[in-house]
Amino acid sequence: MRGNCTRCDGTGWEKWFEDNREQGHECYHCLGTGKVCSEVARHDKLLKICGYVGWHEACERRRARDNNPDGEDFAFCAAENMMTARDYFEEIVMDRTYNAIRILDDMPEHDQNAAILMYDAIESV
Repeated sequence: MRGNCTRCDGTGWEKWFEDNREQGHECYHCLGTGKVCSEVARHDKLLKICGYVGWHEACERRRARDNNPDGEDFAFCAAENMMTARDYFEEIVMDRTYNAIRILDDMPEHDQNAAILMYDAIESV
């Protein structure tokens, strides 16, 4: 069973805009076929789930900091770490995503499959 490539959404071609022009090249993840083997598709979904978890946790941290009554908002915390707010946010996303990957990797396969089923259900809505 083969799944659609998550990198190119099954088209076999990656596209992006640069200098107000559409750029693109053949997708290296699926080698231009738009399909990947079932194990790679499963792994891609697990990584996407971890990315969602990392993004959500970073948003929650930013929201909590911005609601701080002492006035030390998220941008202030970023400045304390000598970063822009965007860079600080991205660092939190990467850190929390990495932690989610480690946790999900240690889970039994049936729990991972349940997470994938939930992901598929959310994506189909």
